[in-house]
Amino acid sequence: MNDLVEQYNSISDVLDKHAPVIEKTIIVRNKTPWTRNDIKEDKKLKHKLESKFQKTRSNTDYQNFKEQRDKYNDKLRQLRGKNIKNMIDKNRHDPNVRYTEFKKQTNKATKNPLPK
Repeated sequence: MNDLVEQYNSISDVLDKHAPVIEKTIIVRNKTPWTRNDIKEDKKLKHKLESKFQKTRSNTDYQNFKEQRDKYNDKLRQLRGKNIKNMIDKNRHDPNVRYTEFKKQTNKATKNPLPK
């Protein structure tokens, strides 16, 4: 039994020396309410055109990428605006809920500077 423990320890030491454990941080983001499948397709196409331009460095590829980027940004802005307008209309009579929801949707985190 001691021989097995010693072999395990020696193998473990070698592995730790040559292949150490790496810690990775994973960022989890909440999905936005205005993200839909049609805008996901536009985003995918934008990234595809961008990578094509990065490879070729062609002016036509750059123009295609710019057009798709602008189209995607306009659509995203419109969807986000509609979503915020709907939220404001829905919470018209409750200013506290309206304020907190607006802050959440515009990524303006409210932090209390005072200690608890």
